[in-house]
Amino acid sequence: PNAVLLGWSDDPERAGMFGRMLRVCRNFGRSLLVVRSPEETENSELQSGTIDIWWRGGRHGTLMLLLAHLMTLDQDLRNRTVRLVRAVKTEDEVEKAEASLLKLIEESRVRAVAKVVHGDDVIPLLHGVAEEAAVVMIGFEPPPEGEEAPWRENLTQWMPEGRYVLLVSSAGGHSLTS
Repeated sequence: PNAVLLGWSDDPERAGMFGRMLRVCRNFGRSLLVVRSPEETENSELQSGTIDIWWRGGRHGTLMLLLAHLMTLDQDLRNRTVRLVRAVKTEDEVEKAEASLLKLIEESRVRAVAKVVHGDDVIPLLHGVAEEAAVVMIGFEPPPEGEEAPWRENLTQWMPEGRYVLLVSSAGGHSLTS
């Protein structure tokens, strides 16, 4: 009862209405889950691959990790690997970021693996890693009023083609260590 599940619209003309709807839901204290399915998929079956969580911090990441864990409780998804994926700018940062993700995985007691990638531009990194994924989870914030079109355009760049994408915006209150 504390989350709203919506489908993503590829119609740019709906960005204003969609953004308003997201803000209304957030004003009611609801978490937001927005699903974009691959265009070429005629049925609801997932292709083989991992469940990737793009980790950028605890606010939305906590809910994404809990959702990924719940997904793997489903009989059809039981053998999927959950990956916490984090991007860093330089190779020098990889070891520290990986240690941080491994600590988080251990504390949360969720079956997952850590994957750290490095580079200056995160979007191509995401698209490259997503080639191994069936589902990609990305955290987001609802757009500010009047900024719906650029918000939609920016967010669309993050979504890899041919994969299910679950955009997650947490209203808070989730804990990985309880």
